Parts: sequence; structure tokens; C-alpha cells
Amino acid sequence: GFTDQEAKELDPQERILLETTWSALDNAGYPGRRLSKEGNTVGTFFGTMYEGYNMLATNAWEHGLQTNAQAAHWMLPNRIAHYFDFKGPSISFDTACASSLTAIHYACKSIQNGECNMAVAGGINLILSPRQHVRLGNLNNLSHSGKTMSFGQDADGFVESEGVGVVVLKLLDDAIRDNDYIYGVVKASNVNCNGGENAFTMPNLFTQSEVIKTSLKQAELKPEDIHYVEAHVAGTLLGDPVEVCALNKVFYVDASRKGKCPIGTVKANIGHCEAASGVAALTKVLLQLRYKKLIPSINCDSVNKLIPIDDSAFYINKELADWNVEKIQEDDGTGIKRPRRTCINSNGAGGSNTNMIVEEYNMEEKRNRG
Repeated sequence: GFTDQEAKELDPQERILLETTWSALDNAGYPGRRLSKEGNTVGTFFGTMYEGYNMLATNAWEHGLQTNAQAAHWMLPNRIAHYFDFKGPSISFDTACASSLTAIHYACKSIQNGECNMAVAGGINLILSPRQHVRLGNLNNLSHSGKTMSFGQDADGFVESEGVGVVVLKLLDDAIRDNDYIYGVVKASNVNCNGGENAFTMPNLFTQSEVIKTSLKQAELKPEDIHYVEAHVAGTLLGDPVEVCALNKVFYVDASRKGKCPIGTVKANIGHCEAASGVAALTKVLLQLRYKKLIPSINCDSVNKLIPIDDSAFYINKELADWNVEKIQEDDGTGIKRPRRTCINSNGAGGSNTNMIVEEYNMEEKRNRG
């Protein structure tokens, strides 16, 4: 718990992340300190970018209010680990807008490496100081229309938003053994960086395509095995076309794949929650898998002319639709339908790229087959 003074001065990012982690554990069937009491070694991995609470504390001092309020990236995972008595790795990640998906990537690696047998991972993005918004405006990152027009011809930036998300991770065999509800299976994930070929803030088509190829190779999948792409596509005139071209470089195998794969992004719907954008994308994908629906990408009636969507493997999903995949799920001779598979892309300013392959898990079918 907290003392009254600690609670009074607690960074809102710590408090909200703590509440969300509690909810995630409760949803997973492991409320409170149950995991630590059962002897699990649990890691905490969270993405974050801003320390706006420090700005408020500094202003308070300048106005004569002495306070111990503070914010620091290391405090977020450590606060979670301390409260729930988790003794696995506790690490924060700041790779700009790729932060939360990067955190989830390294959480998976930590479990695979045996550093922990479970993990909580995700990210948070709160707007606690006006300076944060003003700075993005001065960098010409914000939309002038008040809309995030991902894929759109009129895209001129994004709408900054707040968000938080947490997932509970463990090995698939362990989850099956423990009869956990499984929202999806991470088949592969990888990270890289643009390096120094382009200007610091410019995206790189080659490195983005390479991280996608690496994930597919790791998952032992072909491009045609992916049935939906959740793109980063933050609504910028240059970044959107480069990312789609990087994806197309991998997925456009031949003319038979033209316009076959739906592509979308959650950012037009909820805004760009930066450090939490990756976990927001993952949450959308998991819900699509659960309900077998494709969520519409909005604000893109006229597609950016620099995006070669008509000569690509993709079509932009603009309406709520049933995720009909009868042909791709035809029996392959094993008696088990091929699962829906998705590719998630997350990119950070300065060149960080993260890619993840997530697969459907059909619990009823698996149980019926023993």
C-alpha cells in the first residue's frame, strides 16, 4: 500500500498503470498477489515516453509549494513489481511510439530465456503538461483538422491521445496446462533501428521491411499466411507511404496476392497514444480475433496518392465487417483449420521499429479435440 503522503504525490502514470495491471491480472484469473504467493517469477516490462508530472512538480516549487512529487521511467515497472511482490526482471522502455510493443517483445524474450515464467507488459501515455502538446505542435506533428487521417490524402499529422494497456504473458504450454483463457499467441516478434542512412526523423523503407521479414522467418510463415495487418500509420504524409511500401515489399508476392489482405490502424479511431500505441494495436488485434470482426479504419475516404494501395497486397478495411476466412481456414489435411494470423507494426521517432506476429487460438476446437 501507500502512505497518505505517497498517495497524494504519486505520479498519475504510476497510479493508472497500477490499476490497469490489477485489472489485467484479475481478468486473467490471478488477482492480487496470487502469482507471487504461488511461487511464480514474474517480470514487469512497460513502455513510457514522458515525465510531465515532473513539470508540474517544478512549477509547484516555483510557486512556493515544496513537494516530493516526481516522475521517472524506472519507477513504473518497479512500482508494479513492488506492489505485487514480483521478483522477475523489472524494466522500462523508451523507444518513442514503439515503446509498449517493444516492452512486450522483450517480455516474451525474457520468458523464453527463463528469466521469468510469466510477465505483465504494456505501456502508458498521459498528457500531464501543456508543454508536451505545444512541443509536438512546434515539430509539426499534430493534425490541423483535429482528426488523425491515417492512410488519408489530407493527412497532416496525428491527434495526440492518452492510453494505457497491460497484457499478461506466459508460455503457451503453461497457459494450456493452467486452463487460462488465451486471447492470442505471439508467434514471433523482432526489433531493429533505421541506422544512419536517412535523416534522423525520416522513416526507412529497407529496415522496416527487414524487421517484418525477420518475424515471418522466425514464425516459419509465408507472407500469404498473414490474414490482417495492423499498421502503425500515424497520419503523416511521408511516414504513412513509406510504411505501406515497406509492408508491400514483403507481402506482395505476386499478382495473385493483389488486394487480398486487409490492413488498418487503430490510430484514426482513438488518436495516437504514442508510448501506448503498440499495446493499443495489440489489444485491437486480440479483440478482432476474439469476436471475428474487422474494425474499420476511418477518415481515409480519399487515400494518400503516395500510397500505392491499388498495386499492393492490401485493401484498407473501412467498415465493420465479419472476418470471413473460410478459404484460408480450409482443412490442410490435419483435421484442424488454419488459425487467423496477424502482423502488427510499431515505429518510433528516431528509427525504432518493432514487429509482432500474433495468431488466433481456438480454445473450443482444441478442447473438443482433447
